Amino acid sequence: MHDDDIKTDEQRRKLVKLAAGSAVVLPLAGLVACSGGDDGKSVAEKAGEAADAAADKAASAADSVADAASDAADAAGEMAGDAMDKAGDMAADAKDAAGDAMDKAGDMASDAADATKEAAEGAMDAAGDAVDSAKDKAGEMMDDAAGAVSGTAGGLPKLTENDPVAQALGYKHDASTIDLDKYPGRGKEANEACSNCALFVAGNGGWGACSIFAGKAVNANGWCASYNRKAG
Repeated sequence: MHDDDIKTDEQRRKLVKLAAGSAVVLPLAGLVACSGGDDGKSVAEKAGEAADAAADKAASAADSVADAASDAADAAGEMAGDAMDKAGDMAADAKDAAGDAMDKAGDMASDAADATKEAAEGAMDAAGDAVDSAKDKAGEMMDDAAGAVSGTAGGLPKLTENDPVAQALGYKHDASTIDLDKYPGRGKEANEACSNCALFVAGNGGWGACSIFAGKAVNANGWCASYNRKAG
């Protein structure tokens, strides 16, 4: 107990004792007043003793009540303290759980952002590769188209092996593919080709004009049945 509580308790006990003593002494005093001599004195002493005993019992009862009240107050205080501690622990646990949830949500958001970024970068790379591939293919097609109509003698279009005159004369762009059973004459001179034919006029890119195929360019490595070796 605090000092103030101790003083209050002592004062309460004194008052109880005084009141109890008075309650016993007053009736006894009346008895004493009605008697006299030595017998009256003896009664007064007995009354005082009885008053003291009654006061002691009253003080003891007051002490018991005060102790019980103090114990109850202490128990209530402890229960209140335990409840507050438990509430504090629960609040701390809730705070920790909320923090963990926020951290987890942040990690998930970060992972999602990284995955989205990687997917976007992959898509951009794939698109870039597709564009580059398309550009390269377009360039090749343009080069092929340009080569089909240019880069020959005088810009002449290239003779095709499907041309009727070319087929009639057995023309091939590559002399090594000539059917020797059909054209055995070429077998005698394995190096026969348009490049060393008297009818061939060299142009650009391995192609040139031929007087047999007017208006068309033939391959310098080609051959046909009209081959006539160039002098010298």
